[in-house]
Amino acid sequence: MTDFLQGLGEFFDAVASPTTALVRNALIAGLIASVTFGIVGGFVVTRRISYIAAAISHSILGGIGASIFLSRSLDWSWCTPLLGSIVSALASALVIGMVSLKAKEREDTIIGAIWAT
Repeated sequence: MTDFLQGLGEFFDAVASPTTALVRNALIAGLIASVTFGIVGGFVVTRRISYIAAAISHSILGGIGASIFLSRSLDWSWCTPLLGSIVSALASALVIGMVSLKAKEREDTIIGAIWAT
């Protein structure tokens, strides 16, 4: 048991050493991500679009289902679930953008409607 703990301690010493590229790269990535996500997070909360990712991901499920249906019923081999999900995500993002510009509704209302469909 003590050999295991000693080996575990050596492992953590090797991984957590500042000269190890793993730790150095993780710290650099964490610093860059914290600044970026702080800026984007403020923008998202201010515009009240905090659940846009969930709404678009739910619309992707419909695109995947439609592409599987079309590929099997019409024998369209080019209509893959990946293509269906991309088309569905772009369509829902375009609908959210167009309706929020034209209808003068708050974006979170439109996002909720997309999420429900």
